Amino acid sequence: MGDRMRTIPFGDLLEWMMKEYREEGKVFGLQKNKFYISRDKAKMGTAFGMSLGSGTGPAAGPHTQLAQNILTAYLAGGRFIELKTVQKLDGEFMREAIAKPCINAEDEGYNVEWSTELKVEEAQREYIKAWVLCHVAMKEFGISEERDFAFNMSVGYDLEGIRTEKIDSFIEGLKDARKVPFFNECLETLREKAGLFDSFKAADIGSISPVVCTTLALSTLHGCPVQEIERIATYLLEEKGINLFIKCNPTLLGYEYARELLDSLGYGYLSFDDHHFKEDLQFDEAVAMLKRLMEKARSKGLICGVKLTNTFPVRIERKELPGEEMYMSGRSLLPLSIGVARKLGKAFAGSLPMAFSGGADALNMKELLDTGIQPVTVCTTLLKPGGYARLSQIASTTAKKLEGAYRGIDPLKLEALSDTVLADERLRKDFREGTLSRKTGSKLPLFDCFKAPCMGEGNLPHTDEGCPLGQNIPEYLKLAGRGDFGKAFSVIAKDNPSPSILGNLCSHPCQSHCTRVDYDRTLQIRSVKKLASDNAQENFIEGLGRAAAKSGAKALVIGAGPAGMSAALFLQRNGIRTVVFEKEDKAYGQVRYLVPGFRISDDAIDRDFSLAEKLGVEFRFGCSEEHDIEALSTEYDYVVVATGPVLDVEGEGELHGRKASQASEILRAAKAGHLKAEGRVLVAGSGFQALDAARVLKREEKVTSVAILGSYGEKADWVPFDEKSQLSLEGIGFVDTIGEAGRIDLIVNGDSFPARYAGKPKQSNVFYAGECRTGSGAMVSASADGKAAAREILRREGIEDDMREFRLELKPQDIYIAKGALRKSLSSKEEGSRCLRCHDICEICTEVCPNRANAAIEAEGFGNLHQIVHIDGMCNECGNCTFFCPHAGEPYRDKFTVFWTEEDFQDSGNTGILKAGSTLKYRDTEGNVLTFEGRPEGLEPKVMSIIGSLLDKYPHYLLDMDGR
Repeated sequence: MGDRMRTIPFGDLLEWMMKEYREEGKVFGLQKNKFYISRDKAKMGTAFGMSLGSGTGPAAGPHTQLAQNILTAYLAGGRFIELKTVQKLDGEFMREAIAKPCINAEDEGYNVEWSTELKVEEAQREYIKAWVLCHVAMKEFGISEERDFAFNMSVGYDLEGIRTEKIDSFIEGLKDARKVPFFNECLETLREKAGLFDSFKAADIGSISPVVCTTLALSTLHGCPVQEIERIATYLLEEKGINLFIKCNPTLLGYEYARELLDSLGYGYLSFDDHHFKEDLQFDEAVAMLKRLMEKARSKGLICGVKLTNTFPVRIERKELPGEEMYMSGRSLLPLSIGVARKLGKAFAGSLPMAFSGGADALNMKELLDTGIQPVTVCTTLLKPGGYARLSQIASTTAKKLEGAYRGIDPLKLEALSDTVLADERLRKDFREGTLSRKTGSKLPLFDCFKAPCMGEGNLPHTDEGCPLGQNIPEYLKLAGRGDFGKAFSVIAKDNPSPSILGNLCSHPCQSHCTRVDYDRTLQIRSVKKLASDNAQENFIEGLGRAAAKSGAKALVIGAGPAGMSAALFLQRNGIRTVVFEKEDKAYGQVRYLVPGFRISDDAIDRDFSLAEKLGVEFRFGCSEEHDIEALSTEYDYVVVATGPVLDVEGEGELHGRKASQASEILRAAKAGHLKAEGRVLVAGSGFQALDAARVLKREEKVTSVAILGSYGEKADWVPFDEKSQLSLEGIGFVDTIGEAGRIDLIVNGDSFPARYAGKPKQSNVFYAGECRTGSGAMVSASADGKAAAREILRREGIEDDMREFRLELKPQDIYIAKGALRKSLSSKEEGSRCLRCHDICEICTEVCPNRANAAIEAEGFGNLHQIVHIDGMCNECGNCTFFCPHAGEPYRDKFTVFWTEEDFQDSGNTGILKAGSTLKYRDTEGNVLTFEGRPEGLEPKVMSIIGSLLDKYPHYLLDMDGR
């Protein structure tokens, strides 16, 4: 496929908008329950004289390049539309200059974009289309009784370019669209299609003002001299007579301040030097220049202010995007942008009008507007799951700020906000769950791709794929939220053999894959599991009885740790008599004998043991550690060896040339009640045994201090934010080098050691499970390994296991309403209400696409409610959908694709169709092209269903650009 976007004719936009709204209750993918309706006549007055129905809108960028993007942003609540920048270089030149993919908003945002990829004339037409569309939508959908939105144009980057004929015509045409014949063509098309509408009337056409923009944002390149900036601004004020925003850079803060600030928030890996800071506009220069420009503007009856801020340039060193330098945005930019606002607010005593964009979202919008900054536009937050729908919540938070006249900036509030921002844990890098990406290793299928990455695959216990046990997480979250703990626990117990233990101790890979990671905060899935177990497990156990045998086979499990208990429970429950040999006097080995009591009680462990015991599993404790596996494999039909790792290191070893105790020995002694330690302790390691050992030692009366070495430096990405915070609260310190710890009385080695473990068993009826097979691994992975062994045994016996997926029936609209809304974590019982039900309706690729190039359609014969199709003509290969798709694939390359031109069809290898008149071309997954006159025949049923649905229900997707 190519990266050239095709602009949609105005008449087709109108028809598309109305057909989708009437038949599907949405417009360009935005559900109508996310339309932001101005309920009263309250407006926000601005320094530039505009009255807005909300204090926010899309920032200049990918969301304001095409007409459908702008319309979608308006419907969602954007009332100040910052049009994407134009310059003298455009069209084909820009498409070749911009490396693709060009957007990565996985966490803090990065881009290598520049100005519009359209030709300047095309861009002007898109903005005029959008202007008229917003007027139509305002009336037709009851958004507002009168115009409540404004457009702001953006031009760059030097005076020579701005004075060229095409940029001058662009500016003049948006100041008064009557000068542009295309504006009148749009109005004429409206008259011709007046029958499409219910509420928008032909008489309303006359109320569409030709004045598209009364404000302009000036964008200059890094290193632009102050004299050039002032010359351009003077030209725009004096000769173009337009209100002006000067875009300012975060480099106004100075290199040392920016470096120290970002380092303190955990962004020390961002690579940049001081050359931009030296070459860009300096703060004192900016203040003097802005004072002169403000005076010139006043003399012309105009306003001059600033737009804060541009993105922040950093070097590309981790392959985030192609190229050498990229531009940072989002939550890491917010403290820098606020820092610039604070300095300028103080320098001008609040008299300098400021617009803002730099990490704003629904959870900080109100505080930003409280300072008098307005409007506040957004970009990075809209590139994340929820997409444009996030604007609806953002706009709602601004409702109380619609107080009429502009009152100026409050420097004291800006000072206070700056301090608040720096203390906001959401801005810290380690606030995000310990994962770079939610993506999993699964292949993105052509159809039926919806996936809840938290659930994992259920048969991949040692991969980073969400829950290794494949639990029905959304279901038990919803049930627990309803207060039905009994049903919630029964769903948990179907797949989880140790719910109380894992409810307390699980490393919860599900949470690092939860889609909420890209919204606000991951769902507290483990806490909900614990809540259900605490409330319902005992009653569940009372209802259990010995499982009926379904086979004459007999199984032996050696080891009653998490893996062994899992294998035993699932085998016994599904009808295979099972015996367990265990060397200790009770089940659950390391959990019982090493994990501190303040993390899990013996009662919780015993509850999980009772699940297997009540089903009839036979336990033999105090067994010898020596086993003749060959003999046992003839005595039993199946043998599962789950003895855990056998470490090569016990007692004291050496670390950094000093004697070191092992964390496991410290924990065993503490659990048995005979730990003796004193003085200053250093624990080395980053695993849970190291952290538990540090906590245990901190509780010893004669221990004066505990520090952890090597856990929060290079491995900081692994450590959960909550874990780190809790250790700090407990008075446990962190050091980067052993020298920082000073005098040490006891050093504890908490790192993992090489383990002796078996390879592939010699006997076909012998299975290894858990750490004796892998050497190491999380507890939940060991449980999943035992479950996988049990499933294979059941398969061999011809027994269908009872581990079936359970689904609650929910209305689609109840799922859609949760999308696009940021919410802080709730109590464990209420957490389920934040679940986005991705396994029912994912559609993330449709949400994060700024161009609306991925669409969800209804088609028969599939497992999912909707299927995803890609619309090639609306895509510029920005790559954003790739970063957020939970699969390993790329939606814009891997999904069934609709083409609009023969050129684009030939330039692509995507599976999909091109409809030109009565002819339809189809390219299959092998690259073969078939041509049909009329409806296709003889294709694979699912392909036939998709094509039939497009032809019958979604003909507006099948634009024939060659036939125009």
